[in-house]
Amino acid sequence: MAPAPMSVARGGGGGGTLHMIARVFAVAILYSLAMFCATFVMFDDAFSAASAGTDPRSFAAEAPAGRGNRVSTAMIIATVPYNLVHAKALWSHLECLTGGIDRVLIAAPDAIWSKVIVESIKNEFVRARASNSSQFDRLPSIEVGYYRNNRYDAGLWCDGLRFGYGYDGGAGRTDDADSAAGGANATRKTDKSPVDPVADAIYIVNDSAMSMMRYDNLTRRIVDSTRHELYSPNSNSSKDHPRLVSLNGRFEDFESARPSPNYNWVESVYRGMTPKGLQSFYRHTCRAESFRSCLHVAADHRKRCIVDYFEKQLATSAYDIQTEVDAMYPSFWPIKTGTFRALPGLNITAEYEGLPIWSGDHWIDSGGIFNYLRFEWGFPFKKVKRLKKEVTRCNSLVGDGFLSTLPYPDARSLAAYKKEMAESEIGLLSG
Repeated sequence: MAPAPMSVARGGGGGGTLHMIARVFAVAILYSLAMFCATFVMFDDAFSAASAGTDPRSFAAEAPAGRGNRVSTAMIIATVPYNLVHAKALWSHLECLTGGIDRVLIAAPDAIWSKVIVESIKNEFVRARASNSSQFDRLPSIEVGYYRNNRYDAGLWCDGLRFGYGYDGGAGRTDDADSAAGGANATRKTDKSPVDPVADAIYIVNDSAMSMMRYDNLTRRIVDSTRHELYSPNSNSSKDHPRLVSLNGRFEDFESARPSPNYNWVESVYRGMTPKGLQSFYRHTCRAESFRSCLHVAADHRKRCIVDYFEKQLATSAYDIQTEVDAMYPSFWPIKTGTFRALPGLNITAEYEGLPIWSGDHWIDSGGIFNYLRFEWGFPFKKVKRLKKEVTRCNSLVGDGFLSTLPYPDARSLAAYKKEMAESEIGLLSG
């Protein structure tokens, strides 16, 4: 700050001196006030950023200038809503899994019945959400993409990533011969150039299970890992900051130089990934040869091949099983205490002795494990094929009878659709 010019007072040196002293004091006071305000603003911003980093509802991350301080999030819901229970599953995920999510893409089959059902559910959910906005901490944008569903749930997720969100696996190309989806699979292509990455944290879920309650623990864990990956100097993945987290998993072979997929598994019903985790997932799952890996298997036995390649082998061939992948809940009863960080204090031996289960029980088929995880640890899903008369908390916003009135395909239409998908597999074999 330049010094104020001294004024020469007429009529005596004393009056001029007092005037000059008063001006000096005024300048000093103003300078002190300015410094105080600048300091207050600086520390106020610092405290705000710190608070945002510790408040799980904010999903905030400390970021470089220009980027903001939030971890962006997106979710792809793969659905084939051919009947009432799958329509309920889709609605349940929209209502109970989208807390803390910025963008939601519903990836569904390119069929007339599918489009009518999905558009109806989307529009009704948006209307219901607007009428009950206080129940949501964030209102994500909801988009829809329709794709040829001849490559399982993974195909819908991959098409959603590539054609819905413009993600190319980090390859930096918009059209490459190794694209698993291929231009013919997308009926709605974005006019935007591919965005890489589409979001900082990505979540994928399917409609084989229904959300039974609001749940955002997996969301927050991936946001925390993403923040660590993006903004921590020299960050490395670990079980505290994994790159992929599944709702359920099995991790029993950590010691082998090449861990066996028979003892490791990241189930597919619900997963979250950091940017590096998404890149590994895309390059393992979304390649053309990946989808050809099970086409030689008879349809009646293909489910086993799909699980082996897209779930079990994913855990060991695309990631470092010791540091890069984790699960919130066990698929089977774990053999070691401390294997699952999301279940602190779980005493494997003591709990096992008091439960009607054995080590080979799977959560889908074993009522003992499922009920224990649900009632003791808040497990949020139930497989639709195991639903009986349970009441989900996640269809609370849907109007009475709305989902029952949707035009689900009859047996003939569904059979014709399945035949069309089976015939389209020939193109995958030759591609």
